[in-house]
Amino acid sequence: MKTLRPPLDNNGRELPVLAALAGDAHQGAAGVASSRIGPLAEGAVIEIFATAAARYQSGGSTVTADATSHYIAAGERLQRFLPAGHTHLAVIRAGDEDAAIEVTELS
Repeated sequence: MKTLRPPLDNNGRELPVLAALAGDAHQGAAGVASSRIGPLAEGAVIEIFATAAARYQSGGSTVTADATSHYIAAGERLQRFLPAGHTHLAVIRAGDEDAAIEVTELS
């Protein structure tokens, strides 16, 4: 049986790899108005995927995103840590095209 090894960085050190938590990914849409995805687990690492350019902001159940929020490019995957009190992700489109947003909680 082949043993799986984690990927290595440029210095030959093992890179940590996170797995998706059991259950479904969270889906949302980034349109002309801010919308929220959640609830998500506080203290979780999440992976965000966007089909079109979008802006996002993590926070509580009333968080909103706007033109100054964090940017994610079309087709990009980002991993982010959710600090205490951050249970939702607000999203809004960054251009003229709405985006489908996928959020996966990792462990």
